[in-house]
Amino acid sequence: KEVAIQYTGVATGKKMPTLLQFTPAAIDHGADVSSFSQYPNEKEFLWNPCSLIEPRGDKSVEVTPDGIVTVIPVRANMNVRTMTLQEIIEQKKQMHLTSFKFLLVEIKSEIEALSKDPLMDKRLKQDPSFEEANVLQQFTDSIHEECQEAYDRHESKPNSEFVDDLTYRGLVVEMLETKVMAVSKIKYYIDDKSQWIQHVKAMNLRSAFRSRNDFIESQLIHLPEDKRAEQALQLCKLKGLVVRDVDEPNDLGESAIVQAAANGADEKSLKLLVYAKADVSESDGRTAMVKAAMAGHTATVRALVAMGATVDGKVEIGGHSYSAAMAAASGGHNATLKELYDLRAGFDDEEIALFAAKGGHSETVQLLHRLNAKLDPKCMTYAALNGHSSTVMSLYFILKEAMGSDKEDDSQQRFSTVIQEALNVACSGGHEDTVRVFHALGADINRYAEGDWPGTPLLLASAKGHAKVVKSLLELKANVDGSVEEESENDQGGEEEEETGQLNEDWLVDLIRKDKEREKTQNNEKLESPLHKAAAAGFRDVMHVLTEFKADLHAVDNEDNFVFDVAKDKPEVLSALYHLGGFTPALIAASEGRTE
Repeated sequence: KEVAIQYTGVATGKKMPTLLQFTPAAIDHGADVSSFSQYPNEKEFLWNPCSLIEPRGDKSVEVTPDGIVTVIPVRANMNVRTMTLQEIIEQKKQMHLTSFKFLLVEIKSEIEALSKDPLMDKRLKQDPSFEEANVLQQFTDSIHEECQEAYDRHESKPNSEFVDDLTYRGLVVEMLETKVMAVSKIKYYIDDKSQWIQHVKAMNLRSAFRSRNDFIESQLIHLPEDKRAEQALQLCKLKGLVVRDVDEPNDLGESAIVQAAANGADEKSLKLLVYAKADVSESDGRTAMVKAAMAGHTATVRALVAMGATVDGKVEIGGHSYSAAMAAASGGHNATLKELYDLRAGFDDEEIALFAAKGGHSETVQLLHRLNAKLDPKCMTYAALNGHSSTVMSLYFILKEAMGSDKEDDSQQRFSTVIQEALNVACSGGHEDTVRVFHALGADINRYAEGDWPGTPLLLASAKGHAKVVKSLLELKANVDGSVEEESENDQGGEEEEETGQLNEDWLVDLIRKDKEREKTQNNEKLESPLHKAAAAGFRDVMHVLTEFKADLHAVDNEDNFVFDVAKDKPEVLSALYHLGGFTPALIAASEGRTE
């Protein structure tokens, strides 16, 4: 007890700690492990996990030399029923085997009922091989034996296979299939009059199941429409294509034909669904076509068209309107796209190429160009937005050729604008490799672009905090002050150049007079400072990169703000400015006009 009180912390000043005092019983007691303790003067007991602890009597207060401790008498009820991990795993296996046993009982009942059906008696009379009186019993016994063999295989599986989700799923499927195949085997003999009972008896369950499905499918074309639909539906259920009917939706709201198309079903499966009254001519058919194209199931696309589905038309998926060609392009499925083209799908929608560019599928973009699809210049922006450098290069040469052949006088200017906007998009997204690709292709990294992405590349990269892109742009001779001079080369150093990152107090008055009273030229009206943008957004790593390349910490932007003016509410940025030499009380006074 004295040792327990020490652990309460009362000696270290903890106020009114609580101590649980256990009263053991003959059964409800822990195991004494004191001999294994590294503290020989302590008594240690271990209790079973999940033991119940309940208070037994009123709590009391004990006064110790170090302070007051609250003592609560409790009793632990030993939990002797909690299973070990091994027992839990074994239980999962036993639950599975119990389900299988019930299934064997159901199989025996159904097989017995079918063997006593009048149809079976009639069928045996038509079988020239039926000579022995007990051959039917041998046939049904062979089915039961195969089912029992399946059970025995599951019983022999190690417990570990019932823990792995994928393996366990396979075992459950095999168990359920056993019943379906067992019933199908005896029904196969009843349905197919050309089969002898000895031949069917010699088949294993799965082979008989497949043979019966093939037989039913071969007979569908000869049946009346209503009967054909009924038989096709049953066959679809056997193949797992539907649960109840073809219109029943899954968790995504997809009908059976849409699910089959999305999964890449073959022509035989799709034809079965159509026989079962699945619709391929209206909305379900269009959705099935788009889902098949989206997954790149070329053969499924071809089969749907053969059954009456259209290759044109759009459907809403995930809040966006897709055609089959758009869906194929978005996934870069070139074979499917070529198939759609051969099937006369419309390729005049510019969104097809936009989807390909957005996904970074450069080969798809080139294929669309060869197929004379419409390529919007915005494709370049979409590719740059996601940093797809190879697609950017493909589009550059395609668009340059297309826009260069344009008879309009401003075609070259429009092409230059497209490239510049895409470069700005890449800088804003932080795609360093793509930025270098644009530079290699001749893009002006000091040009100020208008439109949806206004600014210079360095300005946008700084504002978004992309330090690596900022460094790359500066290494490529971007103007560190954000200027847009006609000359792209920027002198960024020299032994005689004054270090602008260091504060010169004599410079203050000249700075105020020069920058507060200057008249802005047309370029200067656009001038924004990358350093100001980075400081305003709190990107200290970008600020460090800019100052490494001699960014002027004391410059003012086009609104006459010093760097610290835009970062007054960000202590961490002010701290960085102080250490970089761009934040002193004198500079604060100068910014407020107190030149004295």
